[in-house]
Amino acid sequence: MPNIRNLSLKGGTDKTFTLYARDDSNTPLSLSSASLTVRVGRPPSCPQSDWPLFTLACSVVSAAAGSFTTSFTASATQYMSGDYAYEAWATISGQVSVPCEGRLRVFRHLTG
Repeated sequence: MPNIRNLSLKGGTDKTFTLYARDDSNTPLSLSSASLTVRVGRPPSCPQSDWPLFTLACSVVSAAAGSFTTSFTASATQYMSGDYAYEAWATISGQVSVPCEGRLRVFRHLTG
């Protein structure tokens, strides 16, 4: 079972999150040779929609601790509002897993 982490940000702004890759017993996964991406999908209420809306690159912070970052850009979220599903995909030694997932809540960016 993946680590569940819900994220929130203001649409149209840049934000970086630190996430953690864990196994079923909550032990950190070693990310020493991992390739990581975060896939952001449609709102959970629209499961029939195409998946993903976009994919983000990740950077390993600590391979031993299983921590990594992903950054959302203002341009990626400027027209988003509401709840979206996301999954962090890790490829380690040819094995693909989803060590972290949750909901991304995007608050409307109001200008005035």
